[in-house]
Amino acid sequence: MKPTLLNHFLLIAFFALAISDCHKEGTEDALAVLLATNPSVISSVEPRVGTPAQANLDRNFSATNVIIKGENFGLTDTKVFFNTVEAPILYNFGTEISTSVPAGARSGYVYVVKTGGSCTQGTKLGVNCTGSEFFIDCYSPYNNEFGAETSINQGSSKNFEFSGEETKAIRVDFPAQAGNVTIDCPAAVTVKYFSPSCDYTSLALVTDPSIPVSNSKVMQMLVTASDVTCTISGF
Repeated sequence: MKPTLLNHFLLIAFFALAISDCHKEGTEDALAVLLATNPSVISSVEPRVGTPAQANLDRNFSATNVIIKGENFGLTDTKVFFNTVEAPILYNFGTEISTSVPAGARSGYVYVVKTGGSCTQGTKLGVNCTGSEFFIDCYSPYNNEFGAETSINQGSSKNFEFSGEETKAIRVDFPAQAGNVTIDCPAAVTVKYFSPSCDYTSLALVTDPSIPVSNSKVMQMLVTASDVTCTISGF
C-alpha cells in the first residue's frame, strides 16, 4: 500500500512533537541546574545583633527573629546556619528568609546554604553558600535596663562607682580570646556573666573574683554592688 498524504502528515507531526518535548525537557533540566548552582547573595540581615533564647532565674528572653534578604536562596532543602549551628527556617520566599537565633549560636557569620553547599568558616564564602556577619549580644534583650554597656579593652581597667545598690552592664573585649577578668572591690559583689552563647553563671556576694576567659572575644557581665568604687580589669 502506498503512503497517503495523511500518513506523511501524521509522521511529520509525530517527529515534531518528539523534538519539542526533548527541547522542553532539556530547557527545564538546564534551568534546574542554573537555579541550583547560581550563587546566592545576601543583601541585608535585620537585625545584625541578637541573642539565643535565655532562660534566667529572674526572667526569660526569647530568641531574636532575623530576616535575611537577597537573591537566589533556593526553595528546596535550603538551610540557615549561625556559624556551624543550624537555625530554624520560619519561611523562605527564595529572596527572603525568616529565621531565629538558635541555642548555641556565637558571634561570627549567618549563612544561607543551598543543596549540597558547604561554607568556609570565618569567611562569607563557600560552595552554594553565602554569609554575613552577625553579633551575639547577651545584653541586647535587656533594652539598657542597667544603662549603656561599658566597654573595657583587654590590657586595661576602669573604675566603677556604685551609688546605693546598683547594677552595671560591662563588656570586656579579648582580641587574644584568652585572659582573665578581675573585679577589685572593698566589699562583696554579685556577678552574672555570660558565655559566648548567652548561657550564664552567677557569683553571689564574692570578694575580688577573677573570672577566666578562653576561646571568646567578648565577656559580658552584670555587676551588682552597694556604695563602693570597684576596679574591673581585663588581662
